[in-house]
Amino acid sequence: MGLTELPQASYVEGWIITASGLVVEHAWLELDGELVDPTLYGDKGTRYFPGPRRDVDSISTFLLDGDEAHTSFLKPGLNLPLVSNSTEGSTEYSAAFNRAWKELSENLATDSG
Repeated sequence: MGLTELPQASYVEGWIITASGLVVEHAWLELDGELVDPTLYGDKGTRYFPGPRRDVDSISTFLLDGDEAHTSFLKPGLNLPLVSNSTEGSTEYSAAFNRAWKELSENLATDSG
């Protein structure tokens, strides 16, 4: 299934805390209020911290405009953010990172106390 088959979906870049307690930069889709993550499908222990959301049209335009830099994600060693380097400096992206680390820190404090 491709992006064009999900016209109401949003592409989201943010952070997750894995079941093993790692904070990881990650991206997923949201469709009709539901999280769609084909990378971690069925992983019940992951907690998501969304940053910027983009609609499918803007993602499709970005990926199909012919700029080789925008297709670098197809190569091994995917580097997020996919959409633009400005995502890293965005308030939403930074807030998602801070929420993930805060929750992890609180959980570690509770577990050790």
